[in-house]
Amino acid sequence: MGSPERELCPPPSEEDELTLPRASINKMIKELVPSVRVAFESRELILNCCTEFIHLISSEANEVCNQSHKKTINAEHVLTALERLGFSDYTVEAEAVLKD
Repeated sequence: MGSPERELCPPPSEEDELTLPRASINKMIKELVPSVRVAFESRELILNCCTEFIHLISSEANEVCNQSHKKTINAEHVLTALERLGFSDYTVEAEAVLKD
């Protein structure tokens, strides 16, 4: 017989493994708009948008990495990906985070 934990918690689906933790998204939402109640559907939409954004940037950074004949994506690859995809406004803040 399996452990009670395994019976209560089904294994994560492939989709669950490719998303951000809901608790993290919920925490960010509460911090950004503490006085606003956000519906479950809206939270799911935000989660999906964040996940898609990360996949988009990661994919482009991987392309930059491959074009540089490197095997590891580094910060410069991510910054270049942001610029290529039209998110150059984010590069200043991303560079500031790198310095911290």
